[in-house]
Amino acid sequence: MDDPLTVSTPLRFVWLDTSALAKIYLHKLGTEDILSVLCDNSVMVFTAEYCVHEFYGILKRRAAKNSKNKNPISLEEYLRYVFLLRCHIRDGGRIKIYKYDFTDTDLFDRVKAIMHNNNLDLVDAIQFIILTKGMLGCLAGESGPVLASSDEGILGVARERDIRTWNPEIGALPNFTKQY
Repeated sequence: MDDPLTVSTPLRFVWLDTSALAKIYLHKLGTEDILSVLCDNSVMVFTAEYCVHEFYGILKRRAAKNSKNKNPISLEEYLRYVFLLRCHIRDGGRIKIYKYDFTDTDLFDRVKAIMHNNNLDLVDAIQFIILTKGMLGCLAGESGPVLASSDEGILGVARERDIRTWNPEIGALPNFTKQY
């Protein structure tokens, strides 16, 4: 008889940066793999509030009437993507939002130091703090979060700090758990 307290499938944590978040909606290389993670109930999916805002900016630029973007989107597509993202992040949605108190001077000083020392932009530096010192930073080993990104800058810094990484443009989410 199976022990009811034994979990047959370990819970995994995946952190989506802006590039991974965009793959859900803009149908790029890696979209299918990101969508399979969203459909997997053994995976808890997180992103930063700032990544959502960055993604809204990407959509805005693609939907601009005078957009010189190679892949413009219509107003209807823009509104559909915004609606779908709202569904994914609302209470009970598949993507949990991590809010970072950017007004705290000490935290901002840490963000600036990470930006300067690692050649990261503001949002990437905030994510790096969340993954190392924030809510997910206390998880280690097999329980540690996996950073999903196509941005080699943040992926490289994460790998240097032993944060597990996944580039969805390369393939499906690796199985980082040990088999017992």
